Amino acid sequence: MKLYYRDPKTGEYKEERDAQLDRHGQPITDVLFAVPDAPGAARAGFAQVWVPDGSAGKYPAEALTLSAQGTGGSWYYIEDHRRHVNKQGVKEGGTEHWLPSAGDTWLSSPRFMEELGPLPEGAVTARPEKPAEVVLSEARSESERRFAAVFTEIDSRKIRPLSAVLLAVSEQGNAALSTSAEGSPLDPDVDILWQLEQVAAENRELLAQARAASTPDEIRAIKPWRPDLLARTVVSPAKGGADEVPADVSGVEEGEEMASGVE
Repeated sequence: MKLYYRDPKTGEYKEERDAQLDRHGQPITDVLFAVPDAPGAARAGFAQVWVPDGSAGKYPAEALTLSAQGTGGSWYYIEDHRRHVNKQGVKEGGTEHWLPSAGDTWLSSPRFMEELGPLPEGAVTARPEKPAEVVLSEARSESERRFAAVFTEIDSRKIRPLSAVLLAVSEQGNAALSTSAEGSPLDPDVDILWQLEQVAAENRELLAQARAASTPDEIRAIKPWRPDLLARTVVSPAKGGADEVPADVSGVEEGEEMASGVE
């Protein structure tokens, strides 16, 4: 014969054991915190508590649903949102919830039930949403970060051609920049600097538009312009070959719009 044991504190079903026998070989059923009546089938998210006949029990009636009728009482289902300790002694599971009425915000840590029963009135199981002003501020910060990454990349791309121009000017004076000479070795460098400045000017205009936008969606829709110029290998005939200048694409979201050149 089986006996079904409940927790002394919560009254919830814990385990079944074989009943001990008395000296006459009869099972002993009058055992503290045990009954001979089996609980109902297990149900996910619920515990089962024993309520003796004629007893009000420790839980409100509206929180209980009959699971199995016994001879001296009944087993009832009750919601169980608590965390439970695993074999390693670590608490796990449970229902995360927040109480906005108690001041919980999107920054608040989730709450967990310590007792059996339904969640408190007003509880929500999804983290409260960020206030609109916070979402807007985050969108602006992300936009500034993306544009700053492109401006940094443009500046890094200017270093090589600008160094070439400055070196030529230091050696030849302003004659190095003369447009009268055809095929000047500085032509590619000057052209690259001009194109990079056009890209920078376009992104300054886009950034101004993003700063003027009033909603997060509008801000996110205005992305930095990062044409092929910032990704390709720059060819410098003056040096007799390709000058490999790797593009720094950190901070620029993958999949942003690309263009084949500068108008």
